[in-house]
Amino acid sequence: MGTISALLSNVIFRYPRSWPIGLGIFAAVCGGAWIMVAVASSSPPDLIVTLKPDASESEINTIFERVLGVPSKTGKGYALLDSVSGISRADTDSNPRLLVSFDPRISDAERERIRSLLSASPLVINVVDTPSSPATPYGPRKFEGEFRFRKDKQK
Repeated sequence: MGTISALLSNVIFRYPRSWPIGLGIFAAVCGGAWIMVAVASSSPPDLIVTLKPDASESEINTIFERVLGVPSKTGKGYALLDSVSGISRADTDSNPRLLVSFDPRISDAERERIRSLLSASPLVINVVDTPSSPATPYGPRKFEGEFRFRKDKQK
């Protein structure tokens, strides 16, 4: 973005009549960058997993390794399950938490299987589903809330 700004400012100073075109290009680049950042922003998690307060780092890593991960193809470390798109930590003052995001195309059966595996872990206090985003274009479960208002108006 800085390179484009420098190039456009050079053109504007050398050819003053071209400043509207230069500013238009600069605005388009800035708008495009803003859209890319908005699209690439992380979505809210699908599950919030609250762990026991005395869980150690190695115990928490076992959840990554045994429940949400599989051995890496390279043989070094672990990779996420295909249906899990991301995991992050969100520790509170009292409990460590894991935020789990699923691939938008995950089936309800696979989602429930992962949820039950997490709930069965002795380190987990509770697993909370977060509401699905109605803007996600995959699966009927994702669209439920979006079209509810139309059903109400038709009655």
